[in-house]
Amino acid sequence: MSRARAASLALVNWKGVFFERYLLDRHVTALEGANGAGKTTVMIAAYVVLLPDMSRLRFTNLGESAATGGDRGVFGRLGDGGGPAYSAIDFELPDGTRLIAGVKLERKAEPSVELTPFVISDLDASRRISDLLLISHEEHDEVPNLEQVAASVTRAGARLTVFPSAKEYFAALFERGVTPLRLSTDEERNKLNERLRTSMTGGISRALTAELRSFLLREESGLSDTLGRVRKNLDACRRTRIEVAEARTLEHEISGIYAAGQGMFTAAIGSSRKRAAELSRKVADEKARVEQARRALGDLTRELEEASLRETARSERRMVAQAAHAESLERARRAQRALEIGIRLAELSRELTEADQVTGALRDERERAVALKRERKQLRDAARENYERAARGLADSEAGLDELHRNASEQRRARLLLDQARQLLADPGFEVAALNVTKERVTLEIQSLDAERAQSDRAHELA
Repeated sequence: MSRARAASLALVNWKGVFFERYLLDRHVTALEGANGAGKTTVMIAAYVVLLPDMSRLRFTNLGESAATGGDRGVFGRLGDGGGPAYSAIDFELPDGTRLIAGVKLERKAEPSVELTPFVISDLDASRRISDLLLISHEEHDEVPNLEQVAASVTRAGARLTVFPSAKEYFAALFERGVTPLRLSTDEERNKLNERLRTSMTGGISRALTAELRSFLLREESGLSDTLGRVRKNLDACRRTRIEVAEARTLEHEISGIYAAGQGMFTAAIGSSRKRAAELSRKVADEKARVEQARRALGDLTRELEEASLRETARSERRMVAQAAHAESLERARRAQRALEIGIRLAELSRELTEADQVTGALRDERERAVALKRERKQLRDAARENYERAARGLADSEAGLDELHRNASEQRRARLLLDQARQLLADPGFEVAALNVTKERVTLEIQSLDAERAQSDRAHELA
């Protein structure tokens, strides 16, 4: 199981250090230098990043007898330029990504210092930390404020998260795998503080340091005083050994917890892998069943398409048969209608023949009546002419007698024609005076017969 690793430490605008980047070894990193070179400053800068809590950041310089502790240790180690100072650690996370955890330190009323923790994530490995925490000009560099740092981070394609309190900062580092604890309680922060302090001072207590300095640098006043101081130093050494033993016990417990956690994690990983393998087999089986079901579905789909085609063909044949049946019914209906019309036409033809016969007889009668009328008219005209001649020729009696014989002959002929007309009309009471009425009646009957004949002809044409 891999863990997060601190790759480098960067200081910006600290006392004696404007900008410096220190590479950190995977196991042990040693700082070597003369007094006042800045070894303690570098340790305090790393301390601030790991525990940005001013209630616990109390330092004294082992080489300064005038140091009294308190916040003066951090306040006095910041740069004199007046701008903010930065301390940042570049971490390599277990997933191979990069994360920078940092703190902006800004002086307030002495000896107060305001801490603003922040995290830079999603930063490309090729980006230098100086590109983010410095503003470079041609002749000099200057320290940016936090807004300018945010702009530089955005230009680099990364993301800057500023935290309002140390609690949110610790939670973010825990979630990214940087710290082993959430540090949400005072107990957890006190434990981390003791481990960091022990790492920085090398296990030497403050009391032992003061006594050792006094023993080595003060003048001897007597053997008893010397023995008393030695006894006190030995007591301090015993207390230091106890503290170191407790620290080692705590380290052993933490190592045991870490080993147990690693074992649990390894077991969980093994179980997860087995579960993943089992699920992979199940997925493969399900894929095979899905593929089989897909093939079966394809077969059923093809069968359905073939059945649909057959049903479509049957439907088309059924429609054709229905159309033929309808056409046959229509032809039968037309044949029936034609037969009825033929029968009716035959009846009308017979009626027409009879009407033609009657019409012919009536026409003959009308012609005979017309001829009779014409003869009667001629007789009448002749009689009128004879009368006029008789009136003019009364003096000539012989001529009148001849005319009388002619009139008598014409009269006999007229009676003969009248008898023939009565026979033709089958009307013994027919008189010459009713000739016009009889003519009109015969004319109406002929017109009626002509209309019936025309209607019969149209019905025959429609059939």
